[in-house]
Amino acid sequence: MGQFLAIGLATRVSAKKTEVDESQLDIEQLQEEMKAKLYYAPEIYVANDNNDSSYEFILKDDVLYPQLIPFLKTIYIRFSMRTRYITTI
Repeated sequence: MGQFLAIGLATRVSAKKTEVDESQLDIEQLQEEMKAKLYYAPEIYVANDNNDSSYEFILKDDVLYPQLIPFLKTIYIRFSMRTRYITTI
């Protein structure tokens, strides 16, 4: 048996403009839907609709850089201190 943990860091989120337009949503309504259905905090992302095919939401640098390294240090130390299960044949 194995143990694993998957962690995803969403630094960039995008939505196809054609699908958003079919749903008759503007960018603010799209963000409200994402907030309701996903773990999405609009205040930490920069909304960008300059792309012709999709809306992009990019994690703000002032959130990413000061918080990413401390987070990774904390999470990886917890993993490295756990008991390791090794099977020998």
